[in-house]
Amino acid sequence: MVIDAHAHLFESLDVFQKSWLESLKTHKRIQLGNKGYEKWEATFNGRVETLIQDMDQAGIDKAVVLPSFPSVAHGEELPKISIWRCNEYAAEAQRKYPDRIIGFARVDPLRKDALDLLLKAVIEWGLKGVKIHPTTPVTDEVVQPLMSKINELEILVLFHMGVDPIPFLAKNGDPVCLDTLTVRFPKMKIIAAHHARGFEELLTAIILNRLGKIYSDLACWQYEYAFSPWRFIIKMRYFMDRIPRFVLMGSDWPYTKNAPLSHKEWFDAIRNLKIPEPVLKLGLGIRDFSQEEKDMLLGENARFLFRI
Repeated sequence: MVIDAHAHLFESLDVFQKSWLESLKTHKRIQLGNKGYEKWEATFNGRVETLIQDMDQAGIDKAVVLPSFPSVAHGEELPKISIWRCNEYAAEAQRKYPDRIIGFARVDPLRKDALDLLLKAVIEWGLKGVKIHPTTPVTDEVVQPLMSKINELEILVLFHMGVDPIPFLAKNGDPVCLDTLTVRFPKMKIIAAHHARGFEELLTAIILNRLGKIYSDLACWQYEYAFSPWRFIIKMRYFMDRIPRFVLMGSDWPYTKNAPLSHKEWFDAIRNLKIPEPVLKLGLGIRDFSQEEKDMLLGENARFLFRI
């Protein structure tokens, strides 16, 4: 079974504030160059029907979907589509494609209605977990009621981790906060999104010393693969040497759709992971990726975590 453990859904670009959308486009143009940006912009579509088509093309059986909406970190400007509707759309997608879609709620911990939204999304709409994009450290007292409720419900929680463009601050993506949460909330089962890019070795060490408490996903590591393939291969070898059962495949679809890789190209990159033969012959103790390891990355680890 092949599982994308980190994709996004949105009905239209009206879920975003105009200022945030322009900021995203500027960042993508710098990141991808003009040609890559044009390819990305032309296919930036977050509807579930488009996701299913891309999953079919990429050979993906199931996807965990996270609603997209702007954060309070982007200011007071309100989009045309509410946060509540964004979550409801994920629930509708799960009902429409129950064998393909695993829906998560997405809650901004700084909003006053965060607890109400979480309860409605999980209990009434049947979403299977929650995604938190920290706009303040998740160990701050102001968000502890939400963390406590997530622990009480015993649902999976995916935290966006790592370094991001402004307005998000690197300190809020530091995975050291997750270590604190595992102590405060012993029932909490955590996914650290993006393998906390920029903090990946720290996260690996934390996962290794909190076995069974924290998983990670590889969403957005397409950029590492496309722009620095040797570093990517070595990092994958390190992850599979140290925490082989706690790494999940993820795409960040559609934010990564078609640039720098298509959905299919990204999953094929993992299917075809290989240490170059000259490196294997150096006698450094480096071993190639086994089929079992690739299967774990592509879906077996996620299948165990999501109890599929």
